[in-house]
Amino acid sequence: MANFIQRASDSISGFGQSYEKFSKQLLIEQYSPGSIKSYGHKLAAISFHFKKLPEHLSEDDCRDYFSMLLSRTPSP
Repeated sequence: MANFIQRASDSISGFGQSYEKFSKQLLIEQYSPGSIKSYGHKLAAISFHFKKLPEHLSEDDCRDYFSMLLSRTPSP
């Protein structure tokens, strides 16, 4: 099964370019390769969930997404 980055790239027009721009910026800011991969995966997951490019996500979209994640994850 393809990962979220590939799935988002395949299903959201322009996501691949947005992801590349995001990855390059993190590289310039000297994030570790593991962090870049992890952050990219999370970016793809939220974009895939809403079927929107990251730059088209609103604050409400993000708030709703994170709230959904927190409500389904049991606390320790």
